[in-house]
Amino acid sequence: MTGRSDTVLVGIDGSDGSAEAVRWATRLAAGRGLELEVLHCLQVASLYYGGGLAGSEALFGDLQREGDRVVAEARDRVLEVDPALRVRTEVCTDSAAAVLIERSRGARVVVLGCTGRGGFAGMLVGGTAATVAGHACCPV
Repeated sequence: MTGRSDTVLVGIDGSDGSAEAVRWATRLAAGRGLELEVLHCLQVASLYYGGGLAGSEALFGDLQREGDRVVAEARDRVLEVDPALRVRTEVCTDSAAAVLIERSRGARVVVLGCTGRGGFAGMLVGGTAATVAGHACCPV
């Protein structure tokens, strides 16, 4: 793993699966003396499907507030487990898979929940996780 940063990257979507991913990533980072980066990507593409929506600025504001809430809750979970752990949070507007793959270049490991908000309750791995696992530059 030479050349990798000392970061565990965890992608979250506010689901129960991502909450478990945060707990797991926190234990991993704390146990190995690594920093934790928590990333949540807003699903803004749906606002523009079909050429955009009237009032999409208000909807975007709602999404941004929800994203801020999701990462704040994740940060609180992290600090409950290890108050001394270095943790960064970010809310972005790009494709979750694309951002996680790009960020994997500087991470020791990427941690994702096994199912998220995409539906198909019987699936073990969601579409984002499958895409990231297939293209990441570090273990997922």
